[in-house]
Amino acid sequence: IPGGPDNVQSGKMQALAIYYANPSIMYAGGGLGSGDEGPLTETGVLKSVDGGTTWTPINSGLSEPIVNTLWVDQTNPNLVLAGLENKGIFTSTDGGQTWVLAANLGSTSEFILTGTTLFAATASGVAQSADSGVTWSVVQPTSARVRALAAAGGVIMAGLDNGTILRRASATAPWQTVSTNPGRL
Repeated sequence: IPGGPDNVQSGKMQALAIYYANPSIMYAGGGLGSGDEGPLTETGVLKSVDGGTTWTPINSGLSEPIVNTLWVDQTNPNLVLAGLENKGIFTSTDGGQTWVLAANLGSTSEFILTGTTLFAATASGVAQSADSGVTWSVVQPTSARVRALAAAGGVIMAGLDNGTILRRASATAPWQTVSTNPGRL
């Protein structure tokens, strides 16, 4: 994706969020690959309003330019979340024109929405927000960074950097370790 000052390219695109009611509105983020592989880019977040033909950098307020994940509210295309490599979760309520820190939970690699609750995979553990990302709380602290989240039928799964897999069977159930891989670092 071309964009940024001096026509800097996004490098490895790490994140893409599309507003389904109007797929001309898209947000993309560059950063690191899975794990810590490159190429390292510093383009931050880019926005397209013409279905990806042109892209504009929208980084005002982001404290770092390495974006791992993006989420756009499907009822409001101006409400966007960015998960950064080191600084946590940033929120924009104006379509990415300005960003504010919502939660400093370290590396944030994924967002999922289950019902009306957002979950985030962070270095601090699994975090949740009941107010579209304005405020966050860690609902399952972890000793290793959470890299991936998946949800279906009320069940949420979390994959950690150390190979551990956690499962929550329902909104009121406790988190349980369902698999470990002690040889993984």
